Amino acid sequence: MIRKVVLSFLLLLSLVGCQKEVYDSDVYYEIFVGSFNDSNNDGIGDLNGVIEKLGYLKSLGIKGIWLMPIMESDTYHKYDVNDYYKIDSDYGTMEDFKKLVKKADNLGIDIIIDLPLNHTSDTHSWFVEAKTHVLNGTCDTSDKCNYYNFSETQESGYEYLVNNVYYEARFWSEMPDLNLSDENLRKEIEEIVNFWLDTGIKGFRLDAILYYYQNNVGDNNEFVSWLMDVIHNKKENAFVVGEVWSSNNVILDHYNSGIDSLFDFGISGQEGAIAKAINSSNGKYLSENVLSNFNQIKSINDKAINSIFLSNHDQSRSAGYYNDLNKQKLAASLYLLSPGIPFIYYGEEIGMKGSGKDENKRLAMLWGKENDANNPINSDYPSQINSSVKLQEKDKDSLLNHYKKVISLRNKYIVNKNVNKYEVDNQNIFALDYDGIIVLINLNEDNVIVNIDKKIIGQIGDSKIIGSNLDISGYGLVILEDR
Repeated sequence: MIRKVVLSFLLLLSLVGCQKEVYDSDVYYEIFVGSFNDSNNDGIGDLNGVIEKLGYLKSLGIKGIWLMPIMESDTYHKYDVNDYYKIDSDYGTMEDFKKLVKKADNLGIDIIIDLPLNHTSDTHSWFVEAKTHVLNGTCDTSDKCNYYNFSETQESGYEYLVNNVYYEARFWSEMPDLNLSDENLRKEIEEIVNFWLDTGIKGFRLDAILYYYQNNVGDNNEFVSWLMDVIHNKKENAFVVGEVWSSNNVILDHYNSGIDSLFDFGISGQEGAIAKAINSSNGKYLSENVLSNFNQIKSINDKAINSIFLSNHDQSRSAGYYNDLNKQKLAASLYLLSPGIPFIYYGEEIGMKGSGKDENKRLAMLWGKENDANNPINSDYPSQINSSVKLQEKDKDSLLNHYKKVISLRNKYIVNKNVNKYEVDNQNIFALDYDGIIVLINLNEDNVIVNIDKKIIGQIGDSKIIGSNLDISGYGLVILEDR
């Protein structure tokens, strides 16, 4: 009897050991808090406004939120932090934030926050102290001088301070760059990371990784590797996604840092792989592209996964170049059913537009209520859509309801499944195999017939099986499995 139990246990272990590795691929939603939802009628979105819309996000199928910077700052965008331990007063209080994290968690929604570490505000106490000691020649009495990069000669990327003293500030004179090699600064960063993880968040989005050491991939990776150890030592299942806005090869090189995920800029934007595929009706090209990139990432770090998106807060909104509703729906289907972690930029699900200056890409969310947040100061985008969440919720054929349908299919059929190539004899068709669940999307506006011996288990459109063929409707989406 004992021998049978032992053998059964060993068999179970062997079966567990042979299981394929799965990955976390829940859908995230990027929020610029100041433009999202205003709870107190001051014209600025706030954390309580996000709390008010958690039910909406839950109904959309979202399981993660990325909050753009929320720490105390002097600007509307808040990427120039002047206190890493405070919530910006425009957005609320630390109690509001903790309430948001708790309520989101109760709904099964994780929260990650932006952690800008490449630079601070020039009003941050670190820089104020460093500047004072540099100018007085008393850096031997303060470790803050080494938190930044100062020089007595003019160098590229350096700003003039006074008396032939310069400081590194490559993005803007009011955002001095941090010297991330300094050990004392790293101790500060570790305390900051631990502080925020203690609030219950899932993790962080890292801004501007490419510029930590000015395109030096080796040094960037050393710092990120150190930071990942700090984060995962504090919270083993933390999630960290980073921005490396560069070519695909440079992005792939940064996966050697051990980071959980990086944004896939090659797939996004007006010149990205999704746009190219839609413009050429070439689904085969896109499925090969996303699968190749996915596998390259896994070959570097089998625990990593890419993060996919149509557009973000630094790019022209996708509805501006997918100016046909059917193509907006098609783009949504393609990235939401690709391998990786999809990030929806707030308002993308209702087709909001915005381009040009940064403020125009971060306009107020259109809820369709009288007290929607105001647009950022200095925004001047002339032609926002005449629609809203309120209107689109009532329209079964709206872009919003399309997003809900696609995310529902994703959550039901392909989350945490391995992905493989699936051959279809038509280049219009985007085709992937998720552990036997087949995803097909037709990039042609007309019906396409392909030979396939499967049964339909989910779809958007009017596709149908005819004998051993599948008639896929124009821009249709079909989920299949074996008969």
